[in-house]
Amino acid sequence: TDISLYEKDDIEHVGWYYIPVDNALNNDQPATWMRPYRNKNINVYMISYVIPIFCGDELLGIVGMDIDFTMLQELVDNIHVYDTGFAYLAEDDANFTIVHHNSLDIGINALDEQIEFVSVIDDYDINIENATLYDYEYRGMRKKMSYRELNNDVNLVITAPVSEINHDRNMMIIQMACITLVISALFVVITSLICRSFVRPLRVLTEETVNIADGDLDVE
Repeated sequence: TDISLYEKDDIEHVGWYYIPVDNALNNDQPATWMRPYRNKNINVYMISYVIPIFCGDELLGIVGMDIDFTMLQELVDNIHVYDTGFAYLAEDDANFTIVHHNSLDIGINALDEQIEFVSVIDDYDINIENATLYDYEYRGMRKKMSYRELNNDVNLVITAPVSEINHDRNMMIIQMACITLVISALFVVITSLICRSFVRPLRVLTEETVNIADGDLDVE
């Protein structure tokens, strides 16, 4: 690619060159993970890892690698959470722009579409390192999500319905309740049998005592 043919802000043609060089010169960043972009030189949606090469203060060029983004899309699509939970990618910007989603187009503004990120905007920068779970509601369904920022400033988001997350716990609660009811019933039956074993001889003794009082001396 003849970079002299394009403006520096033409990300889709020469961003893979100018952005890493700018980061190295102005941000003291020796290597740059590019955000996903469509490289119009070869018409491929990709990400790039680029390192500018210097001899002293003189820029000699860049060396890097391009990764076809469809490979990462497949990896994300293969993340399954419970029954219907899934993963997607969104940029770490003010609009939470979709990078990859199983039902939404690339570049959609999450704030306009009212998708998963919207309900947690106020807490967005809290505890990213701890992968905090956030509660939210989406189209009438309670869900939880967690996200982690990747090296190229894109967030990997994992989301699933609360009902599926709590399914095992709820099943355990139901099983515990059933076991408790069975144990309680057995306890009542056993207690009743033990009480009867104590009460029956006392009842017989009482009856025979009455017979003796009435003059029946043949009581055993």
